[in-house]
Amino acid sequence: MAVILATISAAALSACNTATVSGGPGGSLSLGISQIPTGSGFDATGLMHSVDTGNGIIRAFANTSGSETVLAGTGTLGFSGDNGPAISAELNAPGGDAIDNWGDDVVADTYNSRIRIVAKSNRTKFGITMTAGDIYTLAGNGVFGYSGNGGAGTSAQLFLPGAVSSDNSGNIIVSDTYNNVIRVVAAVSGSYYGVSMAAGYIYTIAGIGTNGYSGDGGVATSAELSGPTGTTVDGSGNILVADTGNNTIRLIANVTATIYGQSMTAGDIYTIVGNGISGYSGDGGLATSAELNGPTGIAADSSHNIIVADTYNNAVRVFPGTTATYYGQSMTAGDIYTIAGDGNPGFAGDGGPASSAELDTPTGITMGPNHSIAISDSQNYRTRLISESHHVYFGVSMSNGDIYTIAGNGSSRDSGDGSAVAAAQLNGPQGVASTSNASTVVADSGNNRIRLVASTTGTFFGQSMTAGDMYTIAGNGEPGYSGDGGIGTSAELEDPNGVTVDGSGNIVIADGGNNVIRVLAITTSTFYGQSMAGGYIYTIAGDGVGAYFGDGGSATSAGINYPGQIDTDASGNVLIADAGNNVIRTVAATSGTFYGQSMTAGDIYTIAGNGIGQYSGDGSSATAASLNFPGGLTVDTTGNVLVADSSNNVVRVIAIATGTQYGQSMTAGDIYTLAGTGAAGSSGNGGSASSATFNDPSDLAIDQYGNIAISDTGNNQIRGYALNSGTYYGASATAGDVYLVAGTGTAGFGGDGSSWNYAEFDKPVGLAMDSSGDLLVADSSTNRVRKLTP
Repeated sequence: MAVILATISAAALSACNTATVSGGPGGSLSLGISQIPTGSGFDATGLMHSVDTGNGIIRAFANTSGSETVLAGTGTLGFSGDNGPAISAELNAPGGDAIDNWGDDVVADTYNSRIRIVAKSNRTKFGITMTAGDIYTLAGNGVFGYSGNGGAGTSAQLFLPGAVSSDNSGNIIVSDTYNNVIRVVAAVSGSYYGVSMAAGYIYTIAGIGTNGYSGDGGVATSAELSGPTGTTVDGSGNILVADTGNNTIRLIANVTATIYGQSMTAGDIYTIVGNGISGYSGDGGLATSAELNGPTGIAADSSHNIIVADTYNNAVRVFPGTTATYYGQSMTAGDIYTIAGDGNPGFAGDGGPASSAELDTPTGITMGPNHSIAISDSQNYRTRLISESHHVYFGVSMSNGDIYTIAGNGSSRDSGDGSAVAAAQLNGPQGVASTSNASTVVADSGNNRIRLVASTTGTFFGQSMTAGDMYTIAGNGEPGYSGDGGIGTSAELEDPNGVTVDGSGNIVIADGGNNVIRVLAITTSTFYGQSMAGGYIYTIAGDGVGAYFGDGGSATSAGINYPGQIDTDASGNVLIADAGNNVIRTVAATSGTFYGQSMTAGDIYTIAGNGIGQYSGDGSSATAASLNFPGGLTVDTTGNVLVADSSNNVVRVIAIATGTQYGQSMTAGDIYTLAGTGAAGSSGNGGSASSATFNDPSDLAIDQYGNIAISDTGNNQIRGYALNSGTYYGASATAGDVYLVAGTGTAGFGGDGSSWNYAEFDKPVGLAMDSSGDLLVADSSTNRVRKLTP
């Protein structure tokens, strides 16, 4: 998709700065934030720190107001940022965090196989001099493996560590999950767990590194564990381990004594909950006879009770340290009890008794204020809290024993409507457009919505909007196909890929998963042969079946197959990259002759491609040529249709008239390659476009001089084609050459506020020029829309 709603000067792309204009990690009230939580912890000030695994973010929620701030992570999964500001760093599916003795946030950066720390203050610890707010690696060199015991933590190999905790001395306890061991990173030099340790060095304190279940009653370093994913330290300094694959909770004794009803020896390991069988049984009976199912999170309260996230039983269970009444139940020491979850996966019960509620894959458990329990209800995309008193937490009035949502809106990446764009979250945006008043329209594909960032305050598409805020204008977030003839925000979309704005200001949508083209009307009038109401949605092409038929007949009776980007031409016809059918098609706005064919208003026609996914036909009729999953298109200033022939790794042109164009002699209705050799690669900048290589070019945008911006998706770059010789992209350009516009080529998120050559993109797809001459980029894998500003 590319829409030319305003022109851009010849120098407009010569010195670009990069900025995010939509999407990111989010930032507003806790109940408005989308997240995939797996762990949480409370610091000394009452802030709840939450690990948003799927978004690669560590968040902090204020107990008093419920407001949210980002502590670490950009919202893009990856590894970057060590020794710099944590909010500019990339994490990769972090699995858990802990607050250490100094208030630092220690993170199990799971898929980076590292343990990292966000410093609370300027201080030297773990052998590192730290600056407040910056992030550092404590352990792991990023290589999956098991090595480094007795040496510097940063030189060791970890294997997908799932969780961390902090002991009374500030040492970090690591669940080195896929190595089947528990390790310690010493905060300061000293003797811990019977081992002399040096600050910043790493040591194994439990497990031999093989997957199994053995060693109870013996030395912990001789035992077998199975994928441990949670640890905590109780009030006596014992280390509790969620031995997930063995469906048990085990304990590494800190002292020789009778602990939880068992005679234990310091340094030895014991099972205290679970019989090793995967199941759900034993409530009210002996904990060691009970069945658990993949326990992950674990916490200990001040009464020496152990609280367990019994993950695949969708329950939270308690192993009481002494006989008494806890969490509204009379409990006997050594037995086990369910205090939250009815065992069925789902979301229900907020505001009522926790034991009657439904959870879905609870993972992290932590103790909150006044003996409350915070639960990372991961597949409900919420953090929930069981209150142990009548109190107001996170702006919610709570009753003893009841359960409440305190963070998360039930979605993984969908928030920010009605809020400033900086607080919004997108999910894999594929398309972007600009309206005549410079508002930005986004195809928020993964959220099944079309969203708009208002440039001015007013009423648009039936909604009152404030400048700078984001709004959903089509789609209710649920994948499906419904709502035609009704208000756009009540309709169901499925994976909308492309979006454009037509000459009347209507929003035209490539509803990819539904195999249709739809229109959100700007005002009440007749468009595309249909009577439409402002703010309502209508299908104008496709019957919902992913197929190829219907040319020459009514567009709404035709088969379209996963349409990609779309555009409108000067006559108002809708151009469709019918990617799954390997063709370019048009829906005629009026009756007449277009692209060499006699067309009837409202009917559909193929203007390029024979339906065969190959690469052929240059210099001959466009309808006889083979395209291969064409993903994007636009119309140049003379009416030629430019095509991003994605899987052929080329940019092609359908000539509107006979003559010399783009340095080639062309015949009207024929097709030609402008850029790319057809081979996948990243070469040719500063040279002839015909010799350059691209990798999955997905979309195109064009300025008034005919210079073409290309989203070179597989190369994570934006590249340009110069129509005429001059200065473009910061370089002296020769007509017909290809130049780098933006992107280092490294997949990631970086460079906002700096020159384009420092920017990192991750799978950029949709492009559009706005009315200020800025280039808008749907940077799909960073979940952002970004802007390159002259």
